[in-house]
Amino acid sequence: MNIFDYLFGKEGSKDKSDKVQFQSDQFEKSLEYSAPVEQCVVESVSDLKKKGGLIETKTLEAEAIYLAAFLYMKNDHDIDFDVDYFSVGLLDGIPSKNYQVADKVFYI
Repeated sequence: MNIFDYLFGKEGSKDKSDKVQFQSDQFEKSLEYSAPVEQCVVESVSDLKKKGGLIETKTLEAEAIYLAAFLYMKNDHDIDFDVDYFSVGLLDGIPSKNYQVADKVFYI
């Protein structure tokens, strides 16, 4: 499931209550296994707070997009940078090249 499925439901479903139940089940299942991803989100938001300024919705949305892309591509040769505010070893517990793992950022 990706973020668009979560927000708008699966295409072709006519019954809204089915969509809400499906989304809720997927959300709970996603969070069940997301401890390292959740910690990444917490540390990322904490870093934003340290930088000061007002944290608006658009700032959080941009950070979520950047973080999800980073988690997806983190072991790829196309990324030539590290994020210095993550705890040591935190990224080792998160598989790369997995959209489902990267999408967990948006649920959190």
